[in-house]
Amino acid sequence: MVCDSKDPHNQVFLRGHDANISCLTMSKSGRYLASGQYGENADVLVWDFHSKKLLYRFAEHDFGIQCLAFSDDEMLLSTVGDGMEDKRMFIWDLRTGNIVTSTFASPSKTTCVTWGRFVKDIKRRETSIYQLATAGEKGVVLWSLDPYSGECEQSKVQQQQTRDFTCLRFSADCNTLFGGTTSGDFVVMNVRNKNSEGSVAASNTGVHSLEYFDDEDGAHVIAGGGTGPLVSSCGRRRSGWRRTEPSCRGVWRHSHSRRIGWKSLRGRCRASSTVCGQVHYRRYWCARITSLGW
Repeated sequence: MVCDSKDPHNQVFLRGHDANISCLTMSKSGRYLASGQYGENADVLVWDFHSKKLLYRFAEHDFGIQCLAFSDDEMLLSTVGDGMEDKRMFIWDLRTGNIVTSTFASPSKTTCVTWGRFVKDIKRRETSIYQLATAGEKGVVLWSLDPYSGECEQSKVQQQQTRDFTCLRFSADCNTLFGGTTSGDFVVMNVRNKNSEGSVAASNTGVHSLEYFDDEDGAHVIAGGGTGPLVSSCGRRRSGWRRTEPSCRGVWRHSHSRRIGWKSLRGRCRASSTVCGQVHYRRYWCARITSLGW
């Protein structure tokens, strides 16, 4: 169901699934909407969001769809099976509806997938090879995809500690990858070196969603936890990772709430502040957070 936030009576139903919807994602510009389901007909449906018309029905998966993601240029869609009965990942061409490639997802029980534009060469220039990441039980994997040949290569990110991952987010320049975990922290990973650089505690019951944005104050990561905390990190460089105790407590008003239009952060809430290397973190206690998005 698609609702208009300004007019609650303006509702549109997108019909096509015959079982519970397991995942939902929208392309970067809002042009496409994709949804997956569990059940015997574990189809992926791709909609034109503006016309509300069904464009494609992808029926290669069995048993269920765990996660979906559009590429940044909206040319490709990645779909991942439920991780139990169906451990495959498909990449679809949104111009034709054809399969670009398929492979077994890694980790074996993948819970999230995201795209990071294109692989960079030794001079840090983008190539024509797509870059994406998957994560889940005990690991994160970076993939490189040649869309013309369908060749897909994977590289496991070396971790300092074993974690089960729940969500992923690339930085704006795609040089850094952030991964939320069931342990309650998010891990910062160097894409070029394919290793983790540290982690930041966020929630006692796990991090369920991550968002990233840049502004004149630096780079920001916002993590949504299962018990409600929002952890906002700010900094242009992430070096010398170390954890210190909260340095202050009090009442804060989020300075970016009006600019980014995120109503969940407006108003007053209890907060603490932490300095970790050159990065400043603020922790907010709000309602339970299950997803974040712009």
